Amino acid sequence: MGIGRGNHSNHATGSRNAAWTGEKDVRWFQDRCTTDRRGCWILRKVAGNGYGRMYFRGRKMQSHRVSFVVFRGTIPSHLNVLHRCDNRACVNPDHLWLGTQSDNLRDAIVKGRPVGRPRKPTTTAATTTERRNGYGS
Repeated sequence: MGIGRGNHSNHATGSRNAAWTGEKDVRWFQDRCTTDRRGCWILRKVAGNGYGRMYFRGRKMQSHRVSFVVFRGTIPSHLNVLHRCDNRACVNPDHLWLGTQSDNLRDAIVKGRPVGRPRKPTTTAATTTERRNGYGS
């Protein structure tokens, strides 16, 4: 029996105030994941951005953040939950750590990951007019 059933059915909605702990909690996550060769717990359902989402304590949250709360404790408001494994779908608490956005960017640079999002081209009145007239295509 998984965490989502029986006596533990209220964990995801937050009816209990205590953090999840124990073997049943590990099984609850693992029942919803596959484990890859690097030890990442990969959620079977993830959003288009690569992060899993689930309801926890009455609100929808990114799954790696839920995993951190469940297995490690509170996330201070000024910190993010970062992945050592660089796998957005991973919810293995051993792969998660707390850090600032600066820490995340520094980690990306050190590991050679792209930093930031691709920027949309700047649109000006002149380029809009050119596109409407069929120029610049």
